[in-house]
Amino acid sequence: MKEEHIMDIKALIAAERRDLAEMLEDLPPAAWDAPTLCAGWRVREVAAHMSLGFRYPLPKILLELVKARGDVNRMADRRARQDAATMPTAELVSAIRDNAHHPWKPPVGGITAALGHDVVHGRTSPSPSASTAASPKIASVPSCSTSLPGRRSSSARTSTASSYAPTTWTGPSAPAPR
Repeated sequence: MKEEHIMDIKALIAAERRDLAEMLEDLPPAAWDAPTLCAGWRVREVAAHMSLGFRYPLPKILLELVKARGDVNRMADRRARQDAATMPTAELVSAIRDNAHHPWKPPVGGITAALGHDVVHGRTSPSPSASTAASPKIASVPSCSTSLPGRRSSSARTSTASSYAPTTWTGPSAPAPR
């Protein structure tokens, strides 16, 4: 990938994170408990999940992975739920805003997967305009796919700037219905 393309993607990631933080900051308190398009997660779990990579050093993430028997999705779900239950909303917003330029990338897929992660999760809010509208900043970004074999269907982990694929869990790590 060309350096200028990487820099463009990094700028898009930072813009997405800043936009998300602004949207979250403006939410009334009750909206933090609204369900999202991420099955079983409220707005607060999505915010906790999106900021996990900024808040935990690698050794802590590795320890959490051991606790989850190596299952990335189980670890992410457990941490999102626990952190959402204990962290004030202002702290979650700050973790996203203050780390707009953080170099975090998901375990697979590189920088384009980081953009896909932020776009997909950032558009799962209960606000119809936020969850379906494509940001003009990302309108020309190609689709980003990061499929983990046996975890989620590839269509559920694929994002384009103008559409959202609802999360569909498959395999042994599927969260229990609430």
